[in-house]
Amino acid sequence: MGLRDEIRSFTQNTKPPVLAVPTPELPQWDGQIFVRRVSPRAFANFWLEGADEEDFDERARFAVLAASDADGSRIFQDEDILWLTTCELLTPMVERLYWAGRFHNGLTEENRTSWRKNSPSTGGGGSPSSCAEQSTQVLDSTSTGS
Repeated sequence: MGLRDEIRSFTQNTKPPVLAVPTPELPQWDGQIFVRRVSPRAFANFWLEGADEEDFDERARFAVLAASDADGSRIFQDEDILWLTTCELLTPMVERLYWAGRFHNGLTEENRTSWRKNSPSTGGGGSPSSCAEQSTQVLDSTSTGS
């Protein structure tokens, strides 16, 4: 079996990881909200659909796309975007979901910087997966800033 086949087999038999998002401002749901990995196709649709909207709210749209339960199933639906953008009680949660989702999906400057620094081609010995070690730090910093 070639490397391509091994990768395909792995992705078909492995559940993508989720990342817990602390929600201290909503203690009744703290420990129950996660962000999931999002496919490249879902990202493409996210940006294409948002480009046509006048009131495109990137944070709420991305929170809806990435927020999940512990099993990786979406919590919110697309029709919840407007509700999430207009509910002041949920603003801190939307911010946390947005930033944690970006981090978990490798979309932050920290991810790219860490990957470059640890890349074998730049003299380090790490890999892009070494970015996962930072998840606790990122989430801790968001829990005090919102």
